[in-house]
Amino acid sequence: MKEHVTTTIDELKDFFKKKPVFTVNDLKEYYREIDPRFKETAFKWRIHDLKQKKLIRNVRRGVYTFESRPLYQPVISNRLKRKYNEIKKELPYSEFCIWETRWINELTIHQPGNFITLIEVEKEALQPVFYFLQNRSKRENIFLKPSKKEIEQYISANAESIVIRPLVTQAPTKEENGVCIPKLEKILVDLFVDKFLFIAYQGQELMTIFENAVNQFSINLSTLFRYANRRKKKDQVKKFLIKNNIIPLQLLE
Repeated sequence: MKEHVTTTIDELKDFFKKKPVFTVNDLKEYYREIDPRFKETAFKWRIHDLKQKKLIRNVRRGVYTFESRPLYQPVISNRLKRKYNEIKKELPYSEFCIWETRWINELTIHQPGNFITLIEVEKEALQPVFYFLQNRSKRENIFLKPSKKEIEQYISANAESIVIRPLVTQAPTKEENGVCIPKLEKILVDLFVDKFLFIAYQGQELMTIFENAVNQFSINLSTLFRYANRRKKKDQVKKFLIKNNIIPLQLLE
């Protein structure tokens, strides 16, 4: 039989009022103080119960907060969904995700004059996807793993471009309305790493994007740093967050 939590959420918040974030050990210490019947075996259920009721949320593994921010859910246009379904029908067994830089607009101050649709696909399917899209439309500006020169001379000059590039293994993606898209953590890391492709979002704009993302949406730092590590930029991303005071230092220790 499950042991019931013997405290209210208000009491829990009051105990941690001076801590914007708290660890799993902090929670154990709290329950030991207020409940003499505390049992380790019931603790996991207590954590699960608090998370299911959306009273606490993870900011990284073993670290929680009471702040309740929504998950990032961009608007998937009919055009984007149609393109995703076309590729899925042609290459049903290929793993890929799709997104567009228009999604970043809600996080920026300045609005860029050109936009990119990104199709990230496993390496074996890069050329098949490229040739498939080229054959379907001669009017679209489609680039396969564009070089710095191509980005500067063509993509930056086009109002609309499609970029096909490799999908990093174990990249954080999710399915929304039947479409596989990147999680916000992946988009943020990609903006940081791929400076030439996302030249319009660098400098002060990049800081603004990260600040707005952290303030407006639920960000899982474990997911963000795991992906940054896959892209061999974990330390640089962490330094960027610390230097610009984007995330409290205690979350990064």
